[in-house]
Amino acid sequence: LRFIFLLVLACHIPFIFFTGKESTLIIIDEIDRKSISKALAKKVTNKLQPIIGGSFKSGGLEFDINEGLEAPEEPRRQSLAYKEMNSFYYTFTTLALYGGQLLGAIFVDDIGLIFEFVSAIAISCLAFIFPGIFYLMAERKFATSF
Repeated sequence: LRFIFLLVLACHIPFIFFTGKESTLIIIDEIDRKSISKALAKKVTNKLQPIIGGSFKSGGLEFDINEGLEAPEEPRRQSLAYKEMNSFYYTFTTLALYGGQLLGAIFVDDIGLIFEFVSAIAISCLAFIFPGIFYLMAERKFATSF
């Protein structure tokens, strides 16, 4: 029965794999190339074009107005940023996620244990760990000096 399940999983990738793969690849692409951060900064800078001056300061954030004006406007991206990432990262991450699912399908008898384990970690991270980490990252990046 496990071997048949292995064949079914190997031949029919569930929709959850695609969303998990895309999310993981977007995270890796952001760590590697910061493509989303750069696109957002450029978008904010382009919205501030009518303001004359060197920089715009608000809420501890500072944007260089001339930064978006100097570069010619690039054509709008038609695909997701991770599709242009390093092919090694893309292939390794996709195969690692797929292999992890296959190993889980082979060795795990009760899927309920997996759901309980993942939900316990996710709830703890969402409630306690992620807010603290994001606050420290924002404080380091956008802190105002008194």
